[in-house]
Amino acid sequence: MLEEIEGRPSPTYSGTRGLAELVMLSGTEPYRTRSRARFELILHASQDPDLNATMTAYGIRFYELARDVVARWYDGHDLLATAIEERAVTVLTFISGVIVSFVQGYPVVSDADQLDAMIRRILGDP
Repeated sequence: MLEEIEGRPSPTYSGTRGLAELVMLSGTEPYRTRSRARFELILHASQDPDLNATMTAYGIRFYELARDVVARWYDGHDLLATAIEERAVTVLTFISGVIVSFVQGYPVVSDADQLDAMIRRILGDP
């Protein structure tokens, strides 16, 4: 999912736990500073088409990550693609709020276990 972290191959992140671990990284340095910079760039992107394209691509990649996690959560269950998309948007919206709390310096979650449990509650039983 992430090819490299700090020039080293990244560990494998998978499932809701992997998603939670990736999100928690965004609340620790140096990633919190990068998250803050990303938010600043998002604000400026509306005035710069090239920057907007880059930020849109980043957003799509993050959405695809969330959608893949949700799709795997419901693998083997009869769930319409639209329902998976809706749940992916819900999880992504929640995660975005968690990242905003990190950027603001007032984290709403303390660790990956807590965040993983919250994501699983959002998704419900498969």
